[in-house]
Amino acid sequence: MTPEKLQELFGTEVGRVYAYTGGVPNDTDPQVHITESFATAAGTNLIDCVVTNLGSGWLVYTRNTTVTNDEFMLLVELPLPEPEIEEEQQEQEGTP
Repeated sequence: MTPEKLQELFGTEVGRVYAYTGGVPNDTDPQVHITESFATAAGTNLIDCVVTNLGSGWLVYTRNTTVTNDEFMLLVELPLPEPEIEEEQQEQEGTP
């Protein structure tokens, strides 16, 4: 999934989207298991995150938490920078 699509889904507020790459035991609610794993990776239970499945895998969106863990791969930091192409086009339009 592209960073632009992720921003379209999660919005332009400051935040991060991680892909969950770990496994989920068969008898466990995936959202509960991933949330608990995210809290463990963050080193605190004071987290604010949304866990969702988009069909291609489990994603975690968070505004305030950063993790560095093998089970969570950072996909994108939001908001994305504004495209520089627009600025170049504006300059070209102003040039005779």
